[in-house]
Amino acid sequence: MVSGVAAPEGPAPAAGPASATSPAHTTATPVPVLPALPTVVPAGPPKSPAERFATEPRDERWATTTEADLHRKTGALRDVHVEIACKTATCKLTLGGEPTAVGTALDTLGGKQGLHVPITLSAPSVDANGTATVTVYVRLGRDAGSDAPDD
Repeated sequence: MVSGVAAPEGPAPAAGPASATSPAHTTATPVPVLPALPTVVPAGPPKSPAERFATEPRDERWATTTEADLHRKTGALRDVHVEIACKTATCKLTLGGEPTAVGTALDTLGGKQGLHVPITLSAPSVDANGTATVTVYVRLGRDAGSDAPDD
């Protein structure tokens, strides 16, 4: 011990020289704590078009106007009975008739003179009399102020 100089308090430094890659004295780098992720509850399988239509509320004003417009658009369909029901943004068209006529009606609805929107079809059914029935679900785009389907 050199006179007049006191040794520093605390632990003795580690033995050996410091290298360029490891400092003689190291401190721990703080690790950030990440927030917990929210628990995601699966919503279950997506609803079918029929389930979505059944649970959709009816906007009377929009539905009435849209049903009238769809009746005009489907009025030219021949040899097919058409039933139309609309809710808030989805319409259900039920087509019934001889299978070839129903097929032609579906081609017309999906063609250049048709609805101009994606449609979802149910599986066709044919009763004992040979009458085919197909349900068509149409999800129509609508703005907040729109009263009719997009053309």
